[in-house]
Amino acid sequence: PILLREVISDFGPTPFCFYHSWLGLRGFNDLVTKSWNSFVLDDSNGGVTDDILLSRMEVLKQLHDVQSLNNRDIMQKAKIRWAIEGDENSKYFHAIINKKHVNLSVKGVTVDGDWIDDPDLVKQEFRSHFADRF
Repeated sequence: PILLREVISDFGPTPFCFYHSWLGLRGFNDLVTKSWNSFVLDDSNGGVTDDILLSRMEVLKQLHDVQSLNNRDIMQKAKIRWAIEGDENSKYFHAIINKKHVNLSVKGVTVDGDWIDDPDLVKQEFRSHFADRF
């Protein structure tokens, strides 16, 4: 019987060796010149050109748009399903949403070192602040 055993061993890259005696071999200079000139180098040096960067940005924007559209579709389908089927916990979820709304609302602002918590004055300060800025 013949037994074959295949073993693939990878000891890493072969180290570069150069012997000065090679310089005396006939055709060595031509071999080096031919090998050296066979490589095509570009000037980018691994960098990204403006064209590549712009095309990548455009592709990322398209991906974002598709994902956004998909998310809107999913949200709309969920709302339709919720409207049709309803939910026995509607009161509970509305209470949570209303609580978050109350927690996120602005209760007051500091103007010139004075705390203002009157809703009408707070609205007026917001309007004047953003009117001045924009």
